[in-house]
Amino acid sequence: VASVVGTARGGGRGRHVRQSVEWMYAWDIHCNSYFVWFVVVWGVHFFLSPFLVGESLLPFIMSNALYAAAFSWYFYVTHLGYRALPFLSNTEVFLYPIVAVLLLCTLNIIFYPLGLGVNPSGWAVRYYFGANILN
Repeated sequence: VASVVGTARGGGRGRHVRQSVEWMYAWDIHCNSYFVWFVVVWGVHFFLSPFLVGESLLPFIMSNALYAAAFSWYFYVTHLGYRALPFLSNTEVFLYPIVAVLLLCTLNIIFYPLGLGVNPSGWAVRYYFGANILN
């Protein structure tokens, strides 16, 4: 009852101002983060792709490390974008996917000797240039 009376008198309006993030700011954060991911995955990957699509362990590890670094960097820059807003709290939540990325990368490298590992560079080259490019 007290909150209804306080709101009716206008007393409840000044105590709390609802804060939210505009969707255009969120889109800007995504674009800034995606640019870094794009440069690493497509720019660096382009120059290193003859090496990264090899069948041995070193290209496999380097390819996984490149993709893990790109995705981790994306999540880190996203975290920095939201951390800049003073009214947001617990922005470290945006860093949690980095743990999953590193775990997947580690599991991928562990399963490589069993024939279950995936070379992301090989997949990307096969997808964009066809299956016969690596033969």
